[in-house]
Amino acid sequence: MKTKALTMLKALFYKDLRIVKPILVLLAVATPLTFVAIAGICFYSMHSERSHESILATVFHLSLQISIYASYLSIAFVCSTVLTAERQDRSIEFLSYLPPLRLHILLSKLALVALCLVACLSLFGCLRVLLEYFQDFSTEVSGRDIGAGDAIGMWVGCAGASWFIGSFSKSTGLPALAGILSPMLVIAAVQISLHMTESSMSLDTMQSVVSNSVLLFGLAGFISGSLFFLNGDWT
Repeated sequence: MKTKALTMLKALFYKDLRIVKPILVLLAVATPLTFVAIAGICFYSMHSERSHESILATVFHLSLQISIYASYLSIAFVCSTVLTAERQDRSIEFLSYLPPLRLHILLSKLALVALCLVACLSLFGCLRVLLEYFQDFSTEVSGRDIGAGDAIGMWVGCAGASWFIGSFSKSTGLPALAGILSPMLVIAAVQISLHMTESSMSLDTMQSVVSNSVLLFGLAGFISGSLFFLNGDWT
């Protein structure tokens, strides 16, 4: 029985993977091309002024910043597509008559979103390690970059908002837009609240409060969206 459930989950996961395949293929092509373009522009414009190591520090700094926001957009569209695509072509109604339970279908989609988050974090980690290595050779690249905790909070907030709206929406665009905008609105609301209450805290503490607020917002979106997916109307 356990083997049968795992086989079913595996089949559902591959089905969901095919749903978001166009997005993943686009990312697989666009990501290395973007990094190559950044490297080409930096080396072309700076080769006579700075060392190769210093230029690479700039390349990885820019690549890291771009990857964070590109991951943000990618997560929003993956979350919205994996939930709404089957509702758009009404295949979710057919799926409801087949043996998989709603819980199995939900777990498959959550696994895909989790894999997407892990992939984004892995890319972030690789670029961060490379930046820290080459940053020692450069005085031009300095300052506080977005940390892993801040990036994860932003990604989960984005994913949770898309997940919640996508759990009952038939449009792919609306959940994606909600995922993109909601964390920004949460960040603005928390910052305004802290300012209005005149809370005295360091910049690092304030950023931690903001990041944790967005993270909790995203987790709430996942929980409420999952409950709606399990108990709501699929038609």
